[in-house]
Amino acid sequence: MPQVTQTPPIQGSVVWKPPRVGLFKLNFDASVRQGTGTGMGMIVRDHQGQVLVAATYLSDVVMEIREVEATTFRWAIIKAGDLWLLGSQFETNCLNLYQCWNSREISGRNLSHRLVMDFRRLLHGSNENKLPFTKRQGNKAAHNLASLAFVFINQCWIN
Repeated sequence: MPQVTQTPPIQGSVVWKPPRVGLFKLNFDASVRQGTGTGMGMIVRDHQGQVLVAATYLSDVVMEIREVEATTFRWAIIKAGDLWLLGSQFETNCLNLYQCWNSREISGRNLSHRLVMDFRRLLHGSNENKLPFTKRQGNKAAHNLASLAFVFINQCWIN
């Protein structure tokens, strides 16, 4: 697995925040290249910031921006289940997905609400029922992995 080095944060910058002891934090993101497809990336770290899993996935489908993050969230949920990463806390930098997930409205007719209901079923029994939001800088590792999905197609590194 590639070595991850951490540099001290610049004052006022957003940094990744660890989960509670005993939980894992799973960050995910996507990158779209017109004419090529959609790259997805996820990174799982423990409460000390140690990388446990990094993964990429490349879909040959170019999606609309509203579909991309939701589809990537679904992929990350399924991948976490495949790897038996129980107790994972997911985190996104997609404001629309964050707002739909944390909305008090439990039904809706738009695509995002239908997908969120599907995700809630997939995560049945999860320790976390909130989807935290972070700015792009706090999700940089997942974003970089999504970009690397175009080179490292469908890879999974386990530490």
